Amino acid sequence: MLAAMAYENPPHVPYEPHLPWEYLHGIHSEETLEPLREAERHAPAYIQTIMPGPPTVWKPASTLPQGYIETEWGAVGRLHLPYITYSPLAGGWNLLDSYNFPDPYATGRFNGLRELADESRKAKYLRGWAFSALWEHVWMLRGYENALLDMYEHPDEFALLCEHIATYQVGMMEQFHRVGVDGIHFTDDLGTQQDLMMPPEVWRKLLKPHYARIFEAARANGTDVWFHSDGNIRSVIGDLLDIGVRVLNPIQPGPMDIDELVGTFGRRLRYSGGIDVQQLLPFGTPEAVRAAVKHWCALSGSLGGGMFIAPTNLITPETPLPNILAYLEACEEHC
Repeated sequence: MLAAMAYENPPHVPYEPHLPWEYLHGIHSEETLEPLREAERHAPAYIQTIMPGPPTVWKPASTLPQGYIETEWGAVGRLHLPYITYSPLAGGWNLLDSYNFPDPYATGRFNGLRELADESRKAKYLRGWAFSALWEHVWMLRGYENALLDMYEHPDEFALLCEHIATYQVGMMEQFHRVGVDGIHFTDDLGTQQDLMMPPEVWRKLLKPHYARIFEAARANGTDVWFHSDGNIRSVIGDLLDIGVRVLNPIQPGPMDIDELVGTFGRRLRYSGGIDVQQLLPFGTPEAVRAAVKHWCALSGSLGGGMFIAPTNLITPETPLPNILAYLEACEEHC
């Protein structure tokens, strides 16, 4: 992992299986799944991911129907789409004055993570997981349509909300550094299939400064910043590099082209993902899946590293088992 990150000609290309066992158990027999289990057992465990939880004393504010969850931020959603069904600040900006933001230093949030990190530190790359870096918190608090309009109708209030969220994330970064991690993986979906969800110039004005503050806190002690966004975010990749992003995930085929990105950004960027869960895995052939893995490995060889192969998101239930097996076998063969 470290050699790949540093473009120092790693002997192997790191890859992650990311198998959807929750779905697979409900669809296939254990006997049918055994080849996948065997292939997964052969996959090197390069990464240990650690994820903070809610504070010890936190409890949902209300009793919810089965299939619903409440976040610590007060948003309510379904476990299956449509996700968010209640946003605590959707009723108006006046609600921001009395809203209590979560405390990043609350007791229990990082319980057990230091011990887990200490056990894994010498053998694995330690990656902290930071869900919903900024934009996703904004729209979950305000509601999606409101959040998109706020950038134009209420830019000052929008900026204030971003500032509060960034302050929370800076505190979370301090906690991660106390545990000790090699990288921090942020998630924040910004892209549609065509482009950003907002004009790039609006993103640069209203969101980029807050991302910069969060990533600066994350990069303390030389920690790598991983950034996940589905869709096409090509128009701001240069900006993300400028404010400290080192690894971009997932490089979603269709919306973005890995060869174009490598040709443009070269070793400035590290590339994660690449095995398409929208078209290739569910509807392609095992041969096409193998070809995609082989192509990413070839790019890694040409650059001297910088590639981390994984499905671009969760492998969907309709994906044929031969295609999943082809992915794992190709990684074992070519990586």
